[in-house]
Amino acid sequence: MGYGRTGWLAAVLVLLANPVILYTYTTALTEPVLLMCLVAGMAGLAHWATSRRRMSAGELAVFAGIPSGAAVLSRYEGWALVLTGSLFVLATELRRSRQCREAVKMAAAYAMVPVAAVLWWLSYNWAIYGNPMEFMFGQYSAYAQQKTITDGGLLPTKGNLGLTLWTFHWSLLETLGVLVLAAAACGALVVVYRRGLATSTLLVAVTGSAYAFALLSLYLGRPPSTTTIHSPAPGGTTISPSPRCPWPLFSQRLSCTK
Repeated sequence: MGYGRTGWLAAVLVLLANPVILYTYTTALTEPVLLMCLVAGMAGLAHWATSRRRMSAGELAVFAGIPSGAAVLSRYEGWALVLTGSLFVLATELRRSRQCREAVKMAAAYAMVPVAAVLWWLSYNWAIYGNPMEFMFGQYSAYAQQKTITDGGLLPTKGNLGLTLWTFHWSLLETLGVLVLAAAACGALVVVYRRGLATSTLLVAVTGSAYAFALLSLYLGRPPSTTTIHSPAPGGTTISPSPRCPWPLFSQRLSCTK
């Protein structure tokens, strides 16, 4: 992507220096699996987009599609990655070849394995539980776990964009710290200023799929897991942290106390 060894090392050190990462990797949660698959999928997309040799559709499916498919099967954030990744492949190939047919072919090659993974998961739920959407609406789903919270009005971010942004970004601030967030914001501005909407810039933007997904989930009142985020919200409401996992980037349940 043209960021050099310094850029690679900085990104890795920022990730590994976060104590929450160590907590997550020593707890029986699916975040480590998701992270591994997200990084592998992004690496495959980056290699396809920046390689001097034109990679085939099959190579794209193997090196980017397979890890993205594994991400789909680990957590919902993987679904968001596949959506934005498909758009990235479509836009990049249109720039490169100027042929819509070729762009659609490459995007389909990338999405083929993740789509197959989704169909397999739906088939599994249908065969075992008699309902292909059991994982989403069944008695053990996040929806069922959160229904009592939602019915009790204890999900203050639902339908409230301002509180959604406040809650999520306060959680990021507590988790990552001011220095890391400021450096990330400055880095994003520098990339856009120097490279505009180049392929490398769009690739960085793809990594924001989990961020957008988390905000959308909070706003819709459907945070997709069983952890919580901690943030003092306006009006005296506090969104309390779960003792199991404090990492807010993939939070799933909100519990509120007055």
